[in-house]
Order: sequence, then C-alpha cells, then structure tokens
Amino acid sequence: MRIHIGAVKVFGVCPVMEIDKIIGRRIEKGRRRKGLLQHELGAAVGRSESWVSQVERGVTALDSLSMAERLSGTLGLPVGHVLCDTKQRRL
Repeated sequence: MRIHIGAVKVFGVCPVMEIDKIIGRRIEKGRRRKGLLQHELGAAVGRSESWVSQVERGVTALDSLSMAERLSGTLGLPVGHVLCDTKQRRL
C-alpha cells in the first residue's frame, strides 16, 4: 500500500473516494474518546475548529503526513490506523 497525503490519496486497501471520510471518522472517534471538543483538538494541532470539522466530515483532506502524525499523537492513535491501515485495530 502506498500512502500519500493531499492531492494523491491512499491506494490499496481503501477505495480512493472514501479515504477522506474514513480518516475523518477515525479522527472524530478518537477525539470523542479523548473527551476533546473540535476547538480543543484544533488548538492542540495548530488548526481551527472549522478545519477539524471539515476533516472529520471528509470535506477537507489532511494536507501532510506531519499533520496526520500530530493528530495521531494528540489522540493517542497509531498514525497507520488513522491513515486507513485496516490491519490496525479499529476504533
């Protein structure tokens, strides 16, 4: 499986059209499990509440691997799980 963020999507296990929605749902579930509000997660990773909302809904794609790592670290999730590695434990 190849993983690229932004204009080039994740290929392999997950259908390209669904990647952003799957990633967004995983981020939302992780955020809720941590008891964080969208504005709190945004502040923790240096983004706005609106951006977090858009990512969680799959409207906006993660723009970099470093952002995926920051989100994953804040939520206590493996970055591979967030980026659609279905071999990792599901939330």
